[in-house]
Amino acid sequence: MNDISDQKQLEDELFISEERYRFLFENSGVAIGYYKPDGTVISYNKKAAENMGGQISDFLGKSIYELFPKEDANLYMDRITKAAESEGQQEYEDYVPLRSGSKWFTSTFCKILNSKGNVDGIQIVLQDITERKQVEEKIKESEGRLNSAQLMAHVGNWELDLETQTIWASEEAFNIYGMDYLPASPYLPLSFVQRAVLPEYREHMDKALAVLITKNKKYDEKYKIKKRNTGEERFVHTYAVLNINEIDNSRKVIGSILDITDYKNAENEIKFLGDHDQLTGMYNRRYYDEVLTQINDSNSVPVTLIVADVNGLKLTNDAFGHKSGDALLKRVAEVLVNESRAGDTVARIGGDEFVLILPETNAKNAEEIIDRISLAVRNEKINNLIPSISVGYAVKENIYDNINDVYKKAEDEMYRHKLFDSSSMRSKTVDLIMKTLFEKNEREMLHSERVSELCAELANKFGFGNYKTDQIKTAGLLHDIGKIGIDEKILNKAEKLSDEEWKEIKKHSEIGYRILSGVNEFSQIADFILAHHERWDGKGYPKGLEGEEIAIEARIIAIADSFDAMMSKRPYRKAFDEDEAIEEICKCAGTQFDPSLAKIFVDSIRNKELVFRTIAE
Repeated sequence: MNDISDQKQLEDELFISEERYRFLFENSGVAIGYYKPDGTVISYNKKAAENMGGQISDFLGKSIYELFPKEDANLYMDRITKAAESEGQQEYEDYVPLRSGSKWFTSTFCKILNSKGNVDGIQIVLQDITERKQVEEKIKESEGRLNSAQLMAHVGNWELDLETQTIWASEEAFNIYGMDYLPASPYLPLSFVQRAVLPEYREHMDKALAVLITKNKKYDEKYKIKKRNTGEERFVHTYAVLNINEIDNSRKVIGSILDITDYKNAENEIKFLGDHDQLTGMYNRRYYDEVLTQINDSNSVPVTLIVADVNGLKLTNDAFGHKSGDALLKRVAEVLVNESRAGDTVARIGGDEFVLILPETNAKNAEEIIDRISLAVRNEKINNLIPSISVGYAVKENIYDNINDVYKKAEDEMYRHKLFDSSSMRSKTVDLIMKTLFEKNEREMLHSERVSELCAELANKFGFGNYKTDQIKTAGLLHDIGKIGIDEKILNKAEKLSDEEWKEIKKHSEIGYRILSGVNEFSQIADFILAHHERWDGKGYPKGLEGEEIAIEARIIAIADSFDAMMSKRPYRKAFDEDEAIEEICKCAGTQFDPSLAKIFVDSIRNKELVFRTIAE
């Protein structure tokens, strides 16, 4: 008998080992398949069969081409062949279509050798990573949304590693610094970021970062950087905290960066608009009141206030439009600013009123400045109009003087000057308006001159004295002054006017009234100009006055104006002859015209007592 105890022990150990391997193989949580080098299934464990959607016996002995679509089978066969020819193992990650439902797997291919060193088969181990991939995808989506939000909001994130002195930065952080973003290497040296900060901010920034690191005090700073790609200066706001890892006690600075340039610009613009007049760009009433309060509370004397008022602004607006009025104000504002000194405050405090606050300025200095301003204004010219301003000043010489009383004295002096300056200015403006109107339309000039003469002759026939005759003669000359406010295209239109264009033309009597009513020497004439298109029957404009409600002067202008218009050729009709014009006056007597005036006018024309100067003459 031979002793086989050792052999039996080895057999038992081998059996136990094989059982252990079989149990692990069959019950493993990962899918394990064993294939011949030609792709035939030798064995599957339970998980592999489960993934394939069947029982183990369903797959044994089958070719890989029977189990998968041809394209997938070719791929797996290539991997089996490669594993058979290679040392070690090959790893892959795939989205695999299965009967039980497509899933993500990591797969490991490795060859199994027999006792002779030949390839016995290929073992494939598959780990289901579908849940992990889904989580990764969600994280990726979340990061994408966060990145998009950062890009849209111009907010970047960054993280400073204090040990390596490198900064990880998000895409928008790179954009803010004007650098190309490389997802594979989103890092910047700390020194580069520090150099991007403008020199006047750099020292303060370094100190703030040092305080954060050493004292864990929050970092909340606004500063300017220069973008690397464009050299453009931008305002940024950075907020950061110190993060200490509890496990290894490592420290990092985690922060955000926001481009606030647009916000700062808007903030500055709002502040500018709050302190400045929108039209002229100089300081406004609010800012002026603040400065005045500061001066009143200070002990600094002497302080001079100069009050300046633009003459003829309303007249300019009425005659030439608000654009011309605005141009006048802006030009005067420019002169005041140019002639003031550094440290002076120049403000527009009303529609046509300006104030200069002159610190450390006595009466003599103030008069020199006023002389400079007055000369500079006289040398200006806007649309043939020479600007005019009335100026007054007063000096705060004692610290106990109230600045408001000083302003009142300066304003009173300005108004005293305005009594003389404004009247002369308005008269000159009326002359300029008529000149401008006649330059725009020569026909209007000839028409106004003829109407003026007819008005004077009719006034004589009606028994007016010299004063009233001169007055109505002037009114006849100025009766269409309001046409300065009518579009030249309408005034010079060759065709018949449309209804809308007639509405515009009808405004000229009101415009003329506004122009002349503010000028002392023409204030009475203004009423005649307003009413010269009223009718005897009350169907005229603008007020619909009737009969003797209409001033006699306006009734005279109405006849002279109509007669001359009929006797003048128009592009859309020929001129009336004298008999036709007289017949029309007679026909409209008692409706359009004062019947008594119409009879006197017609009789005078027929008897050659009133001579109409023709266009040719």
